[in-house]
Amino acid sequence: MSKMGSLACAMALGFIVMIAAGERAHAQADRPGLSGGSVVGSTPGLTVDPSAASMRFGSSRTPQRHMDSTGRPCIYVLGEAKPQVVNPKLYDHVLIVNNSCSVPVKLRACYLGTEKCNDVAVAAFTKRREIFGIAPDAKDFRFEYREYFN
Repeated sequence: MSKMGSLACAMALGFIVMIAAGERAHAQADRPGLSGGSVVGSTPGLTVDPSAASMRFGSSRTPQRHMDSTGRPCIYVLGEAKPQVVNPKLYDHVLIVNNSCSVPVKLRACYLGTEKCNDVAVAAFTKRREIFGIAPDAKDFRFEYREYFN
């Protein structure tokens, strides 16, 4: 291969690498963002301190939430722990997410104070039950969530 051909090949390869790196950065910038603080919740057996939000993405800020036409939040999240049939000492931790608005909403829910998180997408005017985790002898749990915005 001639020097000119080698140079052209190296330049093309460098150009491809730059495009790939740029696409990756572009995709992260365009990804729906999590801004504001988080909303804290729990199963009915536990109390929740609203100031206990501890997610790394801004616990001290006011949560940004999707709102309906009357100014109420579109998303309502409840925690539930159900004992498993085979082994009643193991509990399925379930999040019940209710969307009362005409737009689909995606949220990121985490166990309070941990990095154990799940993304949940809820279609417009629907309720969704999502298994959040499984734990031995843990009837109650606390969680926090944030809604994605474009």
